[in-house]
Amino acid sequence: RTLTKLKILNLDNNGVADVPAEVLAECVSLHTLSLHQCPITADVLQSNPAFAGFEQRRQRKYTKALQGGVLLGKRGLDEGVDRN
Repeated sequence: RTLTKLKILNLDNNGVADVPAEVLAECVSLHTLSLHQCPITADVLQSNPAFAGFEQRRQRKYTKALQGGVLLGKRGLDEGVDRN
């Protein structure tokens, strides 16, 4: 059974080194995935075969927020993964 209504998944400060493609593909409402302070890298996440579909949902969500005049934090749009 998939979590089709899951919208936000916060896994900050865990040992997450990879995200199963099923999570990105089958959690069809997921638009926010936070992996700060985890060993996973942006390159690993982006190489996931299901990342493109997740990224489309994420961009739709945040484009709508930006068009609606939502203020961003000091660091701009948070991509959910740390970049060194």
